[in-house]
Amino acid sequence: HLSGVLRSPTGGVAPRQRYEVRLRRPDGRIEWRQTLAEETAPDGQGLFQIEVPTRATCATGVWGLDLWNLDAKSVTRSMQVNVEEFVPTRLELNAVASLAHGKDAHPVEASAQRAVQDQAIPQRRSSSADVPPVHLTVDVDAKDFLGHASKGLGVRVLPRWTRVRFESEAYPDFAFMEPASIAKQNFEDREQEGTLNEEGRARFTLHPGSHRTPGLWKMRAAATVTEIGGRSTTHTVRGEIDTAPYHLGFRLRDGVAPVGEDIHVDWRLVPNPELPCAPPSYALRLELMVTEYGMQTVNGRLSWQSRERITEVQRFQIGGNGEAGTLTFRVKESGRYRLIAEELDGEGRALFPLQVGAQQEKVSNPEALELTLDRPRYVPGDRAQLQVRGAFAGQLLVTLENNGVLASRVLAFQPPMATLDFQLPEDLRGGAFFSASLIRGVDPSQTSWLPHRAKGLVRVTTDHAGSKLPLNLAAPERAAPGDRIVVRAESLFLQDAPTAWLPGEVATQEASFRSSPAAANTQVTGPARLYVWAVDTGVLLATSERLPDPHAHYFAQRKIGVSTADSWSRLLPDHMRAESLLHIGGDADAEGAMARRLGALPPTERESSVAWSRAVDLNEYRSAEVELHLPNVRGAVTLRAVLVEGDRYSSCEQRIELATDLQVTATWPRYATAGDSFRVPVKVLNTSANAMSVDIQPWCEGPLMLTPEAPDSPFNLAPDEEKVLWYRAQATGVGPVHARFTGRYAGGDESFEGRFQVRAATALHQEVFVGQIPANTSQSFHPAERFATRDLEVSVEIDAHAPIELRPALRALIDYPHGCLEQTTSRLFALLGAGRLLDEATAADADPEVVRAMITAGIDRLHAMQTRWGGMSYWMGDREPSPWGSAYAGHFLMEARGAGYEVPESLSTPLMDYLTACLNSGEEDLGTQALMCRVLAGFGKPQEAWMVRLLERAPELDMAGRAHLASAWLALGRRDRAEEILIEDTLLGEVAASWSGRITSQTRQQGALLSTLLELDAAHPWVETVAGRLYAARENGRWRSTLEDAAALWALARYQAVQPKVGEYRGVLVTATGERFEFDSKKPFRHTLKGEELTAGAFTLQVEGDRACKVLVVSEGTALEPVAAYDRNLKVRRRWLDVSGEPLAPGTELRVGDLIQVELELEAPNLQPGDRLQNIAIVDALPAGLEIENPRLATGTEILGANGNQADRVEFREDRVVIFASAQHQAATFRYAARATLAGSYKVPPVQASSMYDPGFASLGEPASLNVR
Repeated sequence: HLSGVLRSPTGGVAPRQRYEVRLRRPDGRIEWRQTLAEETAPDGQGLFQIEVPTRATCATGVWGLDLWNLDAKSVTRSMQVNVEEFVPTRLELNAVASLAHGKDAHPVEASAQRAVQDQAIPQRRSSSADVPPVHLTVDVDAKDFLGHASKGLGVRVLPRWTRVRFESEAYPDFAFMEPASIAKQNFEDREQEGTLNEEGRARFTLHPGSHRTPGLWKMRAAATVTEIGGRSTTHTVRGEIDTAPYHLGFRLRDGVAPVGEDIHVDWRLVPNPELPCAPPSYALRLELMVTEYGMQTVNGRLSWQSRERITEVQRFQIGGNGEAGTLTFRVKESGRYRLIAEELDGEGRALFPLQVGAQQEKVSNPEALELTLDRPRYVPGDRAQLQVRGAFAGQLLVTLENNGVLASRVLAFQPPMATLDFQLPEDLRGGAFFSASLIRGVDPSQTSWLPHRAKGLVRVTTDHAGSKLPLNLAAPERAAPGDRIVVRAESLFLQDAPTAWLPGEVATQEASFRSSPAAANTQVTGPARLYVWAVDTGVLLATSERLPDPHAHYFAQRKIGVSTADSWSRLLPDHMRAESLLHIGGDADAEGAMARRLGALPPTERESSVAWSRAVDLNEYRSAEVELHLPNVRGAVTLRAVLVEGDRYSSCEQRIELATDLQVTATWPRYATAGDSFRVPVKVLNTSANAMSVDIQPWCEGPLMLTPEAPDSPFNLAPDEEKVLWYRAQATGVGPVHARFTGRYAGGDESFEGRFQVRAATALHQEVFVGQIPANTSQSFHPAERFATRDLEVSVEIDAHAPIELRPALRALIDYPHGCLEQTTSRLFALLGAGRLLDEATAADADPEVVRAMITAGIDRLHAMQTRWGGMSYWMGDREPSPWGSAYAGHFLMEARGAGYEVPESLSTPLMDYLTACLNSGEEDLGTQALMCRVLAGFGKPQEAWMVRLLERAPELDMAGRAHLASAWLALGRRDRAEEILIEDTLLGEVAASWSGRITSQTRQQGALLSTLLELDAAHPWVETVAGRLYAARENGRWRSTLEDAAALWALARYQAVQPKVGEYRGVLVTATGERFEFDSKKPFRHTLKGEELTAGAFTLQVEGDRACKVLVVSEGTALEPVAAYDRNLKVRRRWLDVSGEPLAPGTELRVGDLIQVELELEAPNLQPGDRLQNIAIVDALPAGLEIENPRLATGTEILGANGNQADRVEFREDRVVIFASAQHQAATFRYAARATLAGSYKVPPVQASSMYDPGFASLGEPASLNVR
């Protein structure tokens, strides 16, 4: 549910224009779009509302929502939303860390510090005997949304420690530096375990360990509470502890470090009051650091390389008897220095950088101006006083800036300080910045380096409290799930407030409101508008979704919108350049140089967890009532409201408990595998003030058998009493499960439902038959010989007009889930070519408008992938363009424009310029050059000189290169040269597949050749030969990759369009049960067989007439013979590790709540060292007893280190993890976390990996089993 408020930069309603809402997938592809119609368009208050759908099978991750201005053709506003598959928590968990002493230690009680002797994963235990004198305690508190303590539940704490720099509030101008390797000083500690007491609380004692380097340690711990026999909720808690008795800091006295004069550096030892001891002694070294640059050849290209040359200048010794002192020394040359201090009898170490120059003023950095304001914040229209401190004299430019320059002053500056007054504009919104630049002239008398310019910036914070509206909500504190409630909202100022309001609430609202109730902006029309909605609190906890605050958004302190630069470095590049700056020859393109260095389950139906209403107007009494139909969830919902009135805003929220007198909840798996067995806990809670008798009745529909472990029902419950019943569940087949537990009591019935899918133990297998049945013959099909008939479906399709033999490849491309530049373009090529022929057959899945909309959206996506150089990035978001990918996309755009699609000039013109530049560089291979020539000629920008040059090198061009060059000449009307390039040995060429750089293969090249031949002469003698080879290269209805599918579809669809269609046929499909279904050549025929039609035996197609009948038969189900494990040029393996990274032995039994790491290892052993095979997809399906611990959710564990290699992309699906990465000769590892959720015995599907382009690279692991108790 998307709501928005449109405002102009000055706070008025934006002009009424046409808008479109677009939903972007994580890969950037447009998934959905809808124009704001009259009923959803922005109203007088600029408010709009629309429902945005997401498919149950859509990709997970960060999606984008764009509000697209159709008139301006630009994005007005974008936002990101997380789309994840998860079960909302039903626990409210809090954890707090605090510093404690040994004498104050409260180690977890025996019951809460449980030790399990036979547990598989070792747990760290603590006792009061080994509690350090100073430590951290973590207090955990858990309760349900109704406020009941979660007593007796298991709780675990997993800490991660990181050493950080020390800072002193008493000595803020001292720098306490830590070793350079500090970033590597972090580790995970062992997990501690306990049980919540009667109040739902537990305490843990944590310490980084005395064997760790002393220092300031920050702790980030995951406190996890596991429901009985079910899921876990995690809260991340942070704390810090200082294990060093002293910290050494330095300060440059007066901020001055001149050459040839005394330099005074103060040092100070700051003691840790928690660890008293004598001051340590330190040995100090003063070192000069010089950066040297040189040109080196890296990967065949010259580039600047740098290295540090360090020279020791002087030694000192400090500490011992005192805690403070001063070092006095002189140096002979300017530059970068550092002081390194090392403790003589310990591990303490400190580092202090020092810049020495000829300046004499007291500033911390001679290249920076220090800007200071007289007040921390200002109301628009106030006067602001600015002080500027600098190190040298020169010309000073001071500007007041936000989105532009609001005011400016230029003056002569004399150190040390200048003071200026500025009047802030009355309409200033979101603050501003004072920017200052100081530039000096050249001083030839100086023999050492001086800064030539200095810059400074300070933010001007503005106070907009007068634009915040008061808002109060009145709603029931408690309701039943699914109830309809009335919410009353009021926005009254102090003089209007009723006496029934709490004085504190009204005073708080009024204290920040200064203006009168009149509208603040005359551009806004109509009364104040109120929007109210309610969300499952468990969803909010998982997503950390904050209450929307339009006031904070519209009056937020804005980032600076002005850049400042000078041309000094270009006018005088050699004048005493500082070593810290880029060397000559390396800074012509500093920004560019820096950049260069630098099988899823079907969806399960679930009820909505959101209730919302259309926006309503406040009445004359500044109030409104809204009716909401609350979601059918247990626990609580959070009621939220946003109020908009002109340029003033407000928002607030309130929690509503959702409960009945009897609460029944159960923990169901999110998925299961046929043959799994598991225990289902059913929790029954009496929330009323009276005792009751309860009878639990189970019900189940689908392949699941439920059996109670003990005859516990009916039973009696006292007020606030809770009872847990256990049921044994067995997955007996494949398909959807709908189960329910109903609690019957005197007050009525209370039910808890569960829906999930039971998948097959092995992946579904698909076989495709594409062929022709000659006239007056018959053919029988026996799918039951290779498939298990319980879930087998066979579709039969016969069509005399449409090229149904291409449909499997076309469907595979349309449904392909990924979207790099090649895959996007290949999908578009298939739609543009084969989609047109399917339109003629009026196929249900090829509606002309749907196909046109998909192609238009694809062109928009290609536009979004365009880089600033004009070329296309290979993956959405990459900065560098792909030369071959840009040419391939340009080829599609050329064909799309020829088919009548609009290709914006803002897309085509920069792309043509980029392709021309690539061509002129001469760096691309000949095949890519030929493709670029074809595209440029098609867009009316032919490069004839290059085309002639390539024509002269025709024997060096491969099949596709010759085809593209021939098409380029055809675009110029030179048929003679097109024929000249297609020399006799063209058909004899054998092409080695390439899956990086210029992606190509034999099928891809044959498709390019056939397309050119049809363009040259549809009756060309090579046409039948090449088309026959393309058909012969198919396997199971499609080719080997998206690129090959697109090349074959594009060419063969055009080939089919020119083939004569003569003769007629008629026939009948006869099932094994004797049913008959007639068909003929006049109209398409489709029929799906399943169940008894297949179990009884074979089915037969009988054909009569004077024409062969084209048939497409697709069989899908569970194969009778499971696929054995294999490694085809690729190897993927899976290991399970504990939280410390130690491997778990095969057959290890997990306990409910155990957290493990799943490690996936990928390698391509036949590749040469240094080679890389890109675009590998790893699919790891989880057993039902494990669920992914999604780090993108706030209720999941995020503290496990990012060990292993970085993947290109990761998708967390409901029952599997999908990882996209590259494979090399050396193994790469990828890790994610999973947690045991339900006790039982489960089948573990094998892990698999495959190349998205070449099926010759694939690996399938071994299946396994898992026991959870």
